[in-house]
Amino acid sequence: MKCDYCGTQNNDNALFCISCGKNLLPAIELSHDNEQSEEELGFSFPDSEYIKPEVVTNSYCNTNTTEETDEDNTQADIPHRKNNKRLIISVASALILTCLIFYIVYRVQDNYNYNNPENVIEFYPNYNTKETHIFNRKGEVVHNLTEEVYPSYNLNKTSAILTGNSEYIAEGLRSYNLSYVDMKRYVPFDKKVINFALSDNGKFLAYTTYEEDKGFQLWLYDTAKNKQKLLLTSDDHTFIMINISPDGTDITYTMVNYPWDPTEGNIEMEAFLVKNGSKPKSLGFDKLILALSDDAQYIYYSDLTEDMGLKSLYLLKGDEVILIDEDFTVSGHISLNQDYSEVMFMSQGMTYVSRDGNDKQQISDTVVVDFIIPTKAVRKNNLNFLTIYGFETFKNKIFIDDYDNLMFIQEDYQTEKIGIASKSRNICISKDGNNLVYLSPNKSIIKVSDLQGKRSNSKLIELADTLIASDNLSDIYYLNNKKLYYIKEDKETEFLLDHVWDIQWNTDKTAAFLITDNEDKKGRQLYYIKQGNKIKSAFVDQDIKILSFMRLNYGLGIRLDKNDKKMLYYNPGGVKLKRVLVE
Repeated sequence: MKCDYCGTQNNDNALFCISCGKNLLPAIELSHDNEQSEEELGFSFPDSEYIKPEVVTNSYCNTNTTEETDEDNTQADIPHRKNNKRLIISVASALILTCLIFYIVYRVQDNYNYNNPENVIEFYPNYNTKETHIFNRKGEVVHNLTEEVYPSYNLNKTSAILTGNSEYIAEGLRSYNLSYVDMKRYVPFDKKVINFALSDNGKFLAYTTYEEDKGFQLWLYDTAKNKQKLLLTSDDHTFIMINISPDGTDITYTMVNYPWDPTEGNIEMEAFLVKNGSKPKSLGFDKLILALSDDAQYIYYSDLTEDMGLKSLYLLKGDEVILIDEDFTVSGHISLNQDYSEVMFMSQGMTYVSRDGNDKQQISDTVVVDFIIPTKAVRKNNLNFLTIYGFETFKNKIFIDDYDNLMFIQEDYQTEKIGIASKSRNICISKDGNNLVYLSPNKSIIKVSDLQGKRSNSKLIELADTLIASDNLSDIYYLNNKKLYYIKEDKETEFLLDHVWDIQWNTDKTAAFLITDNEDKKGRQLYYIKQGNKIKSAFVDQDIKILSFMRLNYGLGIRLDKNDKKMLYYNPGGVKLKRVLVE
């Protein structure tokens, strides 16, 4: 098997390139609701802001204050103590009630983490000019790069590592032009990089270089201080398959002898852990580290087979090695919760979950393809088969399997089928994760209410081609045969407009943009609508032809054509549109 990244020839069954460490496994198709894209989702990390349910309690105290002499203090102390007792009882009751309310709300919301950073970077490659443009949430361009690059983001999309042109620097070794970028800085590296890993908080970058007179070098770059530190060197072993903990303090890597010949079977591989700058600790030979949590509390890894495949799944928890599944192979998806204490995986065609290294528990006889999470709830995809989600537990969550079944995970990790989604995967879940609308295979819109309580299903619409829904599902727009309809709070359906080609929410979901495809006009036009009210044109200039929507890291991009010039407009919020660039 030939690596698409560096061109090295590997064994046919290899999962990873022996040269650059890149994943050779074909990407598994992930499901998304119609408003989400893989680029806008990630998972939580310690510096992220968790949006907790707001609990407001009002305390009303009537106090009567009287002046007392020293002689009266003794007699007045008795009713004062009674008042204190009443006050204590009132406060205790209020606290109990508050805790009860908090528990109810908290249990339903279940700790979804959301990405909403002010300094998110938007990335737009211009394939015509081979340039790359980076702009902020206001649509203001902050960096113009004169080359075509590919980004690897941190979790909340506030920074990225950009890989540019590549070249062979030695037999079987391919290097890349590498640079770091955030809202304020663009830092190109003067060294040719073989492989790298960026911490989820974007504060640290680990990367491997090779120079003929210096050999292989493993570096750590502090993005905040703009300083790099040489960690390790080797003349005959390269550093590949690098992992950095979400906070950037711990690193794992695999050392591989160089040169090598995969056909001769002379490959030596040893995995190491560097914890908080300490001396590297060997984790054993022929191991592949899959995931590394904060403080190295959870380290998941597998055995590497002779043909560079994976076998068995282990958890290294402190100094304890736990065999989670002996028959595990990477033939399906692996999922982790936000602190890595829960792992969900496939083995022999069935899906299992293990919590804190305990015995695996079967939850489904099908394969989990993806979890259905609210828009902009964080999620990160590592490799092509490992996904980390920004919630505390898999309990009370919905996943879609390889048969398009929508499955609900109960408190005991048992699953219950709640419906079947269409192949188009039009699925919208409320922000608290407790209500759902989706498009069924027969094109009906189905709503599932109170997932974690007395669940009920109802059919809202008989026929639809696509749908979008607000965060609380109170506003639903759907298309049927290019006709646009609106549903407000599950009430009567209202027809809005004909000849609608596409519809998308604006950046903050306060309005919907729609593209019309009316043959009476010159090309596609752009309109917007708020809560089913009057439809208004987004542009005064009718010579503009809309090309497409683009869901970017944070906001909505709109490509259009005006006088044969391609332009990119950006919606920072509301119905405002700002021109970012002319292609």
